[in-house]
Amino acid sequence: MAHNEQQFSWTSEEYQEAAARIITNFGKRRAVIYAGQGGGKTTFALLLALGVVKKDTNWLPILLSLASWNPGAEQFDSWFDRQVVASYRSVEVVERPLGRTYLQTLVHSGRALLILDGLDELPQGTRRKAFEEINEKVPHDAPIVILGRGPARGSDYLANGESFDLIPPGQSGIVRYLRVLVAEDRIHDRQDEIWAPLLEELSANPKGRLSRVLSTPLFVSLAWRVYEEDENSPIHLLRKVQSADNDERGLAVGENLLLDAHIRYACARDRLLSRKRAVHWLEFMAYKMQNFALDKQKRGIQTFAWWRIYQVIPQPVIAGAMGLAVAPAYRLALVMPEGLTRGFAIGSTTGIIIGMMRGIRPTLLSVAITGAVASAMVALIGVTTTDWHTAVADVAEIGTALTLVMLAKPWLTGTPSAGKRIFDDRLSRWALPTAAVVAIGILSALATTAVHVILPAVPVGHGPLSLTLAVSLGVGVATVAGRLLTHPDMPLHPSHVEFRLDRRLGRPWLHVAQAIVSGTAVGLAGGFVGGVTRGVSYGLHIALVFGLVAGLPVGLAGGMLKWFNQPSSGRVTAGARKTFENDRVMALACVVIVAVASTVSIAVLLGPFGPVIADLHDHGFRARPVDGFLFGLTLGAIVAGFNAAWPTFFVAHIWFVLNRGLPWRFMTFLNALHQNEILRQEGPLYQFRNDRLQTRLAERYGSARRR
Repeated sequence: MAHNEQQFSWTSEEYQEAAARIITNFGKRRAVIYAGQGGGKTTFALLLALGVVKKDTNWLPILLSLASWNPGAEQFDSWFDRQVVASYRSVEVVERPLGRTYLQTLVHSGRALLILDGLDELPQGTRRKAFEEINEKVPHDAPIVILGRGPARGSDYLANGESFDLIPPGQSGIVRYLRVLVAEDRIHDRQDEIWAPLLEELSANPKGRLSRVLSTPLFVSLAWRVYEEDENSPIHLLRKVQSADNDERGLAVGENLLLDAHIRYACARDRLLSRKRAVHWLEFMAYKMQNFALDKQKRGIQTFAWWRIYQVIPQPVIAGAMGLAVAPAYRLALVMPEGLTRGFAIGSTTGIIIGMMRGIRPTLLSVAITGAVASAMVALIGVTTTDWHTAVADVAEIGTALTLVMLAKPWLTGTPSAGKRIFDDRLSRWALPTAAVVAIGILSALATTAVHVILPAVPVGHGPLSLTLAVSLGVGVATVAGRLLTHPDMPLHPSHVEFRLDRRLGRPWLHVAQAIVSGTAVGLAGGFVGGVTRGVSYGLHIALVFGLVAGLPVGLAGGMLKWFNQPSSGRVTAGARKTFENDRVMALACVVIVAVASTVSIAVLLGPFGPVIADLHDHGFRARPVDGFLFGLTLGAIVAGFNAAWPTFFVAHIWFVLNRGLPWRFMTFLNALHQNEILRQEGPLYQFRNDRLQTRLAERYGSARRR
């Protein structure tokens, strides 16, 4: 795949046309293409996609990076569907026959050309599995091009495919290319004089130190870019390489010199990147990617997404945030009528845990921290708003319940074996979560009763049965909602909601009405407990209160989200910043909608419905419209956690900002790195322009830590 030796400088359009000819003219529609490090395989993939579009509009090239796929944990069609929707949001308008994936629909259309870059970036030991999956899921006559770093391996078998190498230009080609640039692209006055020694060294020693440094398109382009900023850089590069102790040291010195200069000049061009700590943030990010470890197994990653940064913070940080989440829920429990007050606080916090910790298996330390923080918050609020007897009872009930919820989270979400389901049929998949819910209720009641035995002044409500029902129902409703409305066993992923006004979306009222009907289950749960403990009449009153102040707001928020989430042909490729902004707006909108709706509902209860619920004031109902804000922070946070990744991102981001690891304007920082060619972007994912650049930045951060 080397171009004509007589033409050693192509424009972008010429490269696109030449790359497209391989597919359209020569019939090489199933191929695995290899290149060396910095050999231009990603550039080839991008220009191939552009060239195919320009040459033949009937083809639909779909360019994706394999770096985000783990063949050992996810099937190819599942990964493809998730990734293609994240990168090309307009694909959602594609009509799929019932039961078909996006992958099946696209490849059977006969128009899709799959271009999969980053074969070498798959997790170690999964390459053979990757080819097996691709051969199984993609028809053997469907066009597909896979790119990776060479050399080829015995496991790299693509059915009906061929293997090719992107041939490096060779030193003679590199010298001719640089001579063309020196002659035609005049940047500095002494251009010929400055470049002459370097070009002479390359010509005289085609296997020398300098030739090894400038042997790939990456470092040739860096040498010219650095020269654009510093006219003496060619002379400086030559001297540094030649003065090294040995050839290997010369290679490292030359490459590091060009990489460091590129980083320095790229940062100097941008106002944000020129700040004192910007380079530290960049090095920190590269170091975390280079040393990324999941489930105590180190495996560096090449691509990252903003919603995954929670994976690199200490898990106890998120666990502590889950403990803090009980504060607004418990404050509400103290002003709501008796019946499902503490159970409501426990259930609300459970919902937040299930939503914000999707795909996270809590460690024992995290379990202990959540229990301790939750107990401390309950004790602080209880002592300052009630009496110490009630506070101690609530600490025993709520602290124990939330500790057990964290401990039993893998069972509640149905993935007790490190993310692998152990039940196959629908009935048994619910058996273990049900047992866990009941056990949490019983153990919490026993803990509260034990405290009462030791301290008789501590109340136990209406007895162990009432406590068991309240806790079990609170945790049970949250668990059922989490398992039905989200995927608690899958890693966090941003929502697909786009806030736009489009007549094609229709009217929102039907979606809202359906969601409100579902949301009133909260009121029915409260009424059930109230009816069991205090009679049918009281239970109906409780159902009315909880249905209005909890069920209606949750239904309103959920219905609006469902309405906005409808596919629209007006969607375009989803960039990282747009995905982030939509997810953040959606999460905050959930909190605001629930807060406003709850405020109005409480006002209606105290106004027109005042005579109906008059008896509830004697049973602890002291809520005021201002308490609607607390409902936003509890129920609104649950809806946000079920549908968005931003709440968990926010916790992780705050941690990094406090530790000075990342900037407050994180997305602006990433966008600046992309614009200045330090990062490249694929849909919502970012990747360093070259893994050698990532390695160099990680080395610099590691060296600074050791000093």
